[in-house]
Amino acid sequence: MSSINGFGTRFYGECDYQSDGSYTSTYWIILAFIPVIPLYSARILHKEGTRYQYEKIPIDWQQVFRIWAFIVALASGYLMCVMWINQAQISEEIRMLILIAYPVIMLLLPSFLRYQAKKCIVFQPHVQLLPAISKKTIFLVVLLIICVALLQVYLQMEN
Repeated sequence: MSSINGFGTRFYGECDYQSDGSYTSTYWIILAFIPVIPLYSARILHKEGTRYQYEKIPIDWQQVFRIWAFIVALASGYLMCVMWINQAQISEEIRMLILIAYPVIMLLLPSFLRYQAKKCIVFQPHVQLLPAISKKTIFLVVLLIICVALLQVYLQMEN
């Protein structure tokens, strides 16, 4: 599993959680962090820390279609937000808030859904239930907000 600057291969998606903490994920060819071609699915069991063990299984096409549908929904929803903002008569601050809030909410949605799915499964006592939002996700969201705030300050200085 390797990618350089968002190009390469990677596991995406988690579904079919079991009580031992294992789940099904699909290995993808990715372009700009976007999963494009599924190579195979695998049942993954996390060991200690970041180590994991997996067993290859046939491609889980339901998971593949859900991931593709999510990507299409994210892109088309953002495009519709932009089109609606251009039509609506709202302040620049509200426009910026909408353009930031939509992708942030959509990108946090998979973490929330995974957390809810894990809660429905009765995990073994030795399996740790990870939080709905990881530190990495929080860091990326904060970084995105800072970048947009800096962009807004730059644009205001230009005017």
